[in-house]
Amino acid sequence: MMNLLLFWEEMINHAIWLYKNGFVEKIILLAGKNRDHIAESKVARDYAVSFSIIFFKL
Repeated sequence: MMNLLLFWEEMINHAIWLYKNGFVEKIILLAGKNRDHIAESKVARDYAVSFSIIFFKL
């Protein structure tokens, strides 16, 4: 499980890097809900916001 969490975190870190370095204009987060009914995309969004990334609802 830990390797999966590290992969997930690095995937979001890479998306943040691409955004901050001008390679992409948007970050789109899609995911299901975990067994605690927490949307993984919300967790990812909150993580990205901690790096000063601004999100808008589509």
